[in-house]
Amino acid sequence: MTDIAAKEIIRRDADSVVARILDAAQVEFMRAGYDRASTNRIASEFSISKATIFRHFPSKQALFEAVIARVATRWHERIDWQAIGDLGPEAWLNRFATAALTWILEDEALFVGRMAIVEGPAHAEARALWPRLATRPILNVLIERFEAWNLTGTLQTGDSERLAWAFLDLTLAGEVSRALYGSSIHDGPAQIEAHVAFCVRLFLSGASGKREG
Repeated sequence: MTDIAAKEIIRRDADSVVARILDAAQVEFMRAGYDRASTNRIASEFSISKATIFRHFPSKQALFEAVIARVATRWHERIDWQAIGDLGPEAWLNRFATAALTWILEDEALFVGRMAIVEGPAHAEARALWPRLATRPILNVLIERFEAWNLTGTLQTGDSERLAWAFLDLTLAGEVSRALYGSSIHDGPAQIEAHVAFCVRLFLSGASGKREG
């Protein structure tokens, strides 16, 4: 076995251990919240030594931040980028927003939102991870798409960043807020798709009819 092959096996083993720690930690944080979460319980219930946990994550805070970071980046995996690449504005926005909203309404993403509301003031660094790793990348994808459509004359977007924020507010923000406070009215794939389709039509109607001041 070559040194490169041996190093690759070691790296895969380490990645597997980290993934197992994060899986266990996420269960504990989602069940108990940050303050009541116990690394002792993570170690005992999931057969992971505390030494192993702290070898990879030097503190509970670091472990918590790693769980949030992993959840925040998973939205990208939910979108079939190849399938939506050549779609027009209405179809592309429908597919993109449906995938993003479906992901953000799942338990693990809502858990991060609840942590930001309940415990965010005490954990400013952890709270900042979600905007940086989830919200901003989603916004950047929209900005890039709007600018591309603007260049081809497909959709006149003007201020693409402002328009991207407006789209997220219209399609995602209200649904997430209602879900966080237990009053969501869209609790299945068909209802999510219908909500997104309505919002996309409304958004495109406003975007195509807008006039620059």
